[in-house]
Amino acid sequence: MNTTHAPQNKLRPSPSLPAPDMLPAKPVRSRVAVFGGSFNPVHNGHLSLAGHVLRLGLADEVLFVPAGIPPHKPHAGLAPGADRLAMLEEAVRPFPQFSVSDIELQKNDQPSYTITTLDMLRAAYPGREIVFLMGMDCLAELHTWHRAQELVAQFNFIVYPRPGVANPKTPELADCFGNRNANKLQASVLDAAMLPVSSSEVRAFIADGKTLAGLVPEAVIRYIELHTLYRNEPTKE
Repeated sequence: MNTTHAPQNKLRPSPSLPAPDMLPAKPVRSRVAVFGGSFNPVHNGHLSLAGHVLRLGLADEVLFVPAGIPPHKPHAGLAPGADRLAMLEEAVRPFPQFSVSDIELQKNDQPSYTITTLDMLRAAYPGREIVFLMGMDCLAELHTWHRAQELVAQFNFIVYPRPGVANPKTPELADCFGNRNANKLQASVLDAAMLPVSSSEVRAFIADGKTLAGLVPEAVIRYIELHTLYRNEPTKE
């Protein structure tokens, strides 16, 4: 008697999967720390802070963005944007991980709003994470900024302490931005401060005829002397 056997389904062994440590690493987006400010003028404290951010691994590049018309600061005594930009370019020239953008200076007489600038930079660098580097004084008044809620929700921050400026309490930040974003902001605070030098101090030294050695890069000192900047009584920041 003939017996018909049903075909057997032979299981093929699955290809062996690579061990977890053999899998390719997920691509990590490089981070650009956007360092905004008047830079009136740039000084060694700015450069030292930017270098500290890189050494901590908080960013892969620091992009200095001089403000056009800062909406939160009086601009009397502000050097022309072209001069502040040129001084920054001279200051960062020795550092390949530092760069400068004139994105806010291109706005001419329009106020510079941080969220607008960051949105434009995010579009310009689609493969990078944009992080905003700011001082504790900015954090204290952040709730008054243009579209502050969107700014905090959409971007990450690095906050550096400023002398005499207290860190806002988490409940205070939560009242403005909610618990999650308040915790994000608090976690962004660095345990380090800039060198004890300010742009207003530099301008006062120039007005008094004092040396800027150790306060400002040599190339910036030469630029200030060549263009006779800040010779009048400086305006306090």
